[in-house]
Amino acid sequence: MNSVTAWKVLRSPFALTPLSVNFHKCEWERIDVDKSGCLLCSQIHVCSVNTCKNIVQTTDSTVCEITGFCVRNSNVMTTGYSEEVISYGSSGVYTGDTKKQEIYDDIDTYVHELLLSKQAVEVCQVERKNYRTKIYNHILRSATAGKVDAIDMIQAALQYTQEKKLYKSFNLIERKSIAVLCCQQLRSTIPICNMYLKMHIKRCDMRAVVFGLMFLMRSGICIFDICVLPSIVQLLQCLPNESNLLKYFDFKSKNITDIENRFKFHLRHVSRAQMHKMGFHLSR
Repeated sequence: MNSVTAWKVLRSPFALTPLSVNFHKCEWERIDVDKSGCLLCSQIHVCSVNTCKNIVQTTDSTVCEITGFCVRNSNVMTTGYSEEVISYGSSGVYTGDTKKQEIYDDIDTYVHELLLSKQAVEVCQVERKNYRTKIYNHILRSATAGKVDAIDMIQAALQYTQEKKLYKSFNLIERKSIAVLCCQQLRSTIPICNMYLKMHIKRCDMRAVVFGLMFLMRSGICIFDICVLPSIVQLLQCLPNESNLLKYFDFKSKNITDIENRFKFHLRHVSRAQMHKMGFHLSR
């Protein structure tokens, strides 16, 4: 279910039909970084240079009034100063959309690295082996201590490990479906962080941000009872243990805490109304 379908299910029924779009003034609510929906007729607005009618021209960009999405950037700003200096190079307007899209395309690369790469397969196998060894050793100690009931020994061993993770075998199909969910969510969350929270995530930082947010999505993040980062519970079973991140992915586990602190730091002064405007909704 994509963001538009989920929004329509959440907001239905609507007072008017989409055919009545020309007979009323739409009341827009933000759905995604570049999408909004009318609360009256369910009309969907998707931002692009061709579809945005209500736009505002700033000194360095063209912004949609409905979503606040920047539909075009320009490296050449028309200011009083620019009229007094010599202009070098091309006088054409440069659009930054392609570059931004390339940065966000890296999200898919890093999600697949953490869930579907050779390192992910290897660490999954190693963790399953270590878990079996831990269970076996505890059962062996119980047997040595004189316990004879096999079921009791197995139950005691499972309680001893106190693991929520089941250490299942590597399921490629299941992991691909989870990767799709993660990519969809992060392609929404990270642009919002860049645009509204002014986190200024650089391309060189994208891997750490993606890895950190994926680990945070094991339980999700809620502020003011508003879900700002949803929980994808399947990640609890699929992500490697944090103790193995440095060895297999060259990623320090402390970076997860750093990303969480950075994320919450930029949200600390955001009001409930602003969170709704950014597309965040009440947790259920």
